[in-house]
Amino acid sequence: MHNALHQTTELQKMYSSQIGKTQLIRLREVMNRTKISRTSIYRLQGKGEFPQSIKIGRMVFWVESELHDYLDSKIKESQSWRMHSKSKSIQ
Repeated sequence: MHNALHQTTELQKMYSSQIGKTQLIRLREVMNRTKISRTSIYRLQGKGEFPQSIKIGRMVFWVESELHDYLDSKIKESQSWRMHSKSKSIQ
């Protein structure tokens, strides 16, 4: 039991600190940043439309930079759609 507790503590330290240049974040933080529900996150993952999670032991993480890239692409997609929509209405 002590070993499992030690492993969990080490994973929590790893989660809360940078690993090289890679920052790992937990589901709650992913939900806070994206405003997407847990169910929708896993549904989008299944369709290949959301960054994949990684499992370390019993804990699930997302790579922060991958989530950042996903959000950037959604912002650009939205801006592109609005620009395209505006240009059609001007014509």
